[in-house]
Amino acid sequence: MPVRPKHTESRPKADTDPVLARDFSAIRRPLRVRCLERRIVLNATAELAAFGDLFISGDAADDSIRVDTNTDGRIEIFDANNAVIPIRVGTDGLGNPILVDSVAPDQIASGRLTVNLGGGDDSLDVDLPADLDLTVIDGDGNDSVNATLRSDAAGLVDQTFDLNAETIRLDADGSELKLGDSVLRSEGTNGRIEILNALDVELGRVNVVGEFNLGSSVEVIGGSISQKTGTHIDVLLLSITNDGDVSLDQLTNEIPDVVTIDSTGDVVVRSAVTMEVRSASGEDLSFTSTGDGSDLIVGDLRVNSPTTGDIVLTAGDDIFAMNDGTNAPTPIIADDLILLAYNATADDQSGINLRTDVNDLDATVEGTHAGDLIIDEIGSIRLASHDGGPDMGNVRTANGVINITAGGSIFIDDGDVSDDGDSLAGDREIESGGVNGGIKLVSNELIVGDSVQLASQNSQDRAVSITANRIVLGDEFEINTGDGEGIARRFTPRPSSDGLLPTDPPLDVNPSSPDFIDIETAFYDSNSVTTDTLTQINENDAIGTLSLEIGVEGENGLVLAVDWGGLSDRFSETPSILGGSRVDVQHVYTQDDILNSTLNGRDSATDPLAVRFSVSHHPSILITGGEIEQTVPEGTIGRVREMVPGGLISSTDNPETLSTANPGLESGRAFFVIPRIDVPVAFFPVRDVIPEPIDPPTPVVVSSVTLVSDVRLDSAEASASSITIREEYFQLRTLSPDPEGEDLIEPVRLPEGILAGDRLNDLFARLPDGSYEIQYVIGDGDQRTILRVELRGGEPIIVGDELDSEDLRLRKLDTDSDETNQTEGEQDLQRQPTEDQTSQNDSLNPGKDVAFATGSIALILNTQRPFSRANRFLRKHPSSTLKHTIQDRTATSPLVADSKTI
Repeated sequence: MPVRPKHTESRPKADTDPVLARDFSAIRRPLRVRCLERRIVLNATAELAAFGDLFISGDAADDSIRVDTNTDGRIEIFDANNAVIPIRVGTDGLGNPILVDSVAPDQIASGRLTVNLGGGDDSLDVDLPADLDLTVIDGDGNDSVNATLRSDAAGLVDQTFDLNAETIRLDADGSELKLGDSVLRSEGTNGRIEILNALDVELGRVNVVGEFNLGSSVEVIGGSISQKTGTHIDVLLLSITNDGDVSLDQLTNEIPDVVTIDSTGDVVVRSAVTMEVRSASGEDLSFTSTGDGSDLIVGDLRVNSPTTGDIVLTAGDDIFAMNDGTNAPTPIIADDLILLAYNATADDQSGINLRTDVNDLDATVEGTHAGDLIIDEIGSIRLASHDGGPDMGNVRTANGVINITAGGSIFIDDGDVSDDGDSLAGDREIESGGVNGGIKLVSNELIVGDSVQLASQNSQDRAVSITANRIVLGDEFEINTGDGEGIARRFTPRPSSDGLLPTDPPLDVNPSSPDFIDIETAFYDSNSVTTDTLTQINENDAIGTLSLEIGVEGENGLVLAVDWGGLSDRFSETPSILGGSRVDVQHVYTQDDILNSTLNGRDSATDPLAVRFSVSHHPSILITGGEIEQTVPEGTIGRVREMVPGGLISSTDNPETLSTANPGLESGRAFFVIPRIDVPVAFFPVRDVIPEPIDPPTPVVVSSVTLVSDVRLDSAEASASSITIREEYFQLRTLSPDPEGEDLIEPVRLPEGILAGDRLNDLFARLPDGSYEIQYVIGDGDQRTILRVELRGGEPIIVGDELDSEDLRLRKLDTDSDETNQTEGEQDLQRQPTEDQTSQNDSLNPGKDVAFATGSIALILNTQRPFSRANRFLRKHPSSTLKHTIQDRTATSPLVADSKTI
């Protein structure tokens, strides 16, 4: 029979096995020791490991482990069937395992419970005694940990936890929970970590590839939530409900999505990545995304007290509202809203784009990339302001448009004017920089205090645009564009064609008025508008100068727009005018302008040329509204309020009157009088047909100045004589008001046929008021006056009894017919004395007709009809026309007339 080999396995000695060496005498009840026996295979095992931990290990199957503390304070472990999982505490002398049903916490030398969940979908429920740390090692499956944490005598849970599972739930049992040195990890897909039923919570390192919930609507965290300095929170979704402050303020945090924060205290959350805040409420709210390319996307943000609570939003790149594309974004509700977007990347045109319901706004968009600041305020808002101090806020972009719309009013104030400087550039409340800059303010009311400045580095058209039904501006208000290219300071009192638009209180700026108020008006000084006398230029044109004082000192870039009232180059603009300067603008009126223009209400060629003009601030500055009120300079009357017809506050023009038929400008008016000293040939009609040359007759020579009052045609015959062809025509002299003075201008040759039809009346209607003579010129230097008039309003007036001789009567001499066919009257005329003989007579016999005949014209002097009677008639009827009956022997003579009234 074979000999059975002797068992040689060495047994552990009590002095070398820490389990066997431990003194169990202190255990309050007998230790039950089980020897290994055949049983159903357990899904987990437990032992007091050699390194001092109570170590629980699952297998590859789905494990369900529950760790409880019994009424005696001992730790027991159960499986899914509620069967006790024995705890191996060592081996006996034969090397067999020593198993117990429970252990006391102080038997765990390291003070740590370690659970390795193993494979499968495992679950661990732990009722953890105070002062016992917990480590959970995640397995391959979808594992969960549910731990109830017991506090010490001070009500504090401050153990160290290193938990790793797909789902972790910590119940602090109403105690203060300090996890600053702990690690909570849920790194599987759709992970979740919850902390419930706690008072104040201090967090350490938290990693969740899923949700991190601190409290709930049912189990509210009863105190504040904070983060230990130097720790890191990296979660996909964050939800917090607590009664107290929230401060997750470490710059390395990665919190891309804040689902909700419902807090009664201040909330501070920082993230190094783009953060989306769907909903948050608290006393004060502060959210920061610190990464260079990180955005801050916000939804429903509201403070618990809208009159005191503030919201601060900071982003490494952009800040904008969540928008599903179908509904308007939820407004941010706060007292103060403080925004800072660093705009680090060129990924969007907007640096800040939010819908708000706040009282005060302090907002800045930095960066060199294009970045607009867009605020849609549903109520009223005060810009460049917050509670930090009287002059702490501003609204600024480095390279983008400031676009703020308010359903109510926009208020802008400067709490400290000492830092503005003489140039008003030291502390600008609203400032937009860069080539993409601009300022657009739209509201029902814009109310601006003293010493407020708006500046845009961009000077393109409408770079600064303000629209409000009512605009109130304080003293030392300024809009500056293009680094001074456009500067606007004054918008009221507003000048008009009558001096000023109606103001409240009423102002009288007429220097001759007893109620005159010497006040500096906006745009231009209506009392400074002058025009000079038109002077002749070129052959038939005239030039004039419009002069006026524009703007106030300190302004720049004003524009003078002029409607000259003539079709030729009717409109002109003079840009870049310095405020407080006098501007002279010249314009050339063509012959057609002077004769035919009826623009701007001009009725006739003798009426003054009507000029209309307006003055606007630089094209980069556009302000529209129905009412403007502004504080005028110190020492005057305070504020002046005006209604603005057409609503264009940045200009004196009324755009509502603009049309194709009437493109004029209405605010400023001036006139160029057609001067008495300038009567160019172009003033008179030109004959369309040039007559054939004729042999001109020798005219009647009259030595005295006479006025032809009545002309009769009679027949007379004169002997034919040899004559020389000489040039003959009529000319117009413009007499000086000084009887001893020279003519105002050189005589002007009149067109042929001037005495035909109504041409003489037309001539009078076109001439300016003054004294004139019409002379008949024959050859070189032979000039005879045939008509002298004083014109008033185009009508001839006899101003004195300067005509002391008698009426002249013209008789036609038919020199072409045979002498045998001469009439008796003509034969009588031939028997009259010659001109030389007549000139020798000292006087004429009363009651006789005396005729002077030369060539083909005879003037009959009726000594029985004195001129004084005609003078008295014309004085009584100054509008009556002079009646002349003139007839020439040939149709081509310059004196052709068919017995018509002229």
